[in-house]
Amino acid sequence: MLYSPQKQQKSSDSNGDVTEEAEALIVKPSQKSSEASLFKVLYKTFGPYFLMSFLFKAAHDLLMFAGPEILK
Repeated sequence: MLYSPQKQQKSSDSNGDVTEEAEALIVKPSQKSSEASLFKVLYKTFGPYFLMSFLFKAAHDLLMFAGPEILK
């Protein structure tokens, strides 16, 4: 979206307010040629949650393995 202010115009209001007119040009974004992917959407939405859950699960598995080894 582009914004181009125009010069202020004095209006002949009874209280002497000055109004400003502006034009806004809405530019369509370029269309990407890639196809929609459910995996990409799920990754962007839930990616950090899966990463943290993987790290906690890996730490849990390592501690569950190390416990009996330490007690030997």
